[in-house]
Amino acid sequence: MFSIFNSEKRKKKYREVSLVLSGGGARGFGHIGVLEVLREHGFHIHHISGTSMGALIGGLYAMGRLDDFKEWVTHMGKLQALDLIDLSIRRRGFLKGNRVFRKMKTLFPTTNIEDLDIGFAAIATQLYAKKTVCFTEGDIYDAIRASVAIPTIFSPVEIDNDVYVDGGILNNIPVEYAKRKKRDLLMVVDVNAFIPYEGQTSPVKDLCGNLNVFTHSLSLLIETNAQNSLKACPPDLLIQLSRESCAMHDFFKVKKQIEYGRQCAEKAIADFLKAE
Repeated sequence: MFSIFNSEKRKKKYREVSLVLSGGGARGFGHIGVLEVLREHGFHIHHISGTSMGALIGGLYAMGRLDDFKEWVTHMGKLQALDLIDLSIRRRGFLKGNRVFRKMKTLFPTTNIEDLDIGFAAIATQLYAKKTVCFTEGDIYDAIRASVAIPTIFSPVEIDNDVYVDGGILNNIPVEYAKRKKRDLLMVVDVNAFIPYEGQTSPVKDLCGNLNVFTHSLSLLIETNAQNSLKACPPDLLIQLSRESCAMHDFFKVKKQIEYGRQCAEKAIADFLKAE
């Protein structure tokens, strides 16, 4: 495997990475493939800032449990998946989301964010206060659960008399929360990018469903806001996955998205090195 660290000059310059992972529902499984490729190329990630699925995947990586999580989700049968579904009767979200997090805590024991070897920040939206909140301490699963509360899909989280929903509502690419080191690289992975997709996309008629209409509209709004963040703080390396690769709620496309993430990461790294 070719490494960017073939020369002493590059080894010194590109040793450390501050990584920002966007939200995007099921599209966020692509983050797994990206992280695998970064690791294979010798990048050392010293901090991860993540929103929604970016917080989930980034948090598991910071815990050192991403490989275990990948093994679990890629080999999960339909009956096992159905057992993790806890429907909400309060109409604040299709799923409560509590059952899957209880299972994850059993498989991958929790820890406090401040005790991680890799710096980590999870971004959520404080609904009543109308602001972005960055979790940098406390139970990592509590922070991730607040960050992934996608409206209409997962029930919001109540903390200290306020309600927390998906961080992507206000800040889907939280570059301003990236912790930096001298001479490190700022990398951003955007899984909602408005770029062409060469694979098979979902047919237009699928947008007729109410859930698809909402999630598609929400994704468009979120990505538009995210582009403003990228313009304000351009990364050294931007890895983009097309929003057309799958819908936000296509959680059964885990393997496909992981492989797509790998492909996009390999191409972005190759282009970055050519430019150097």
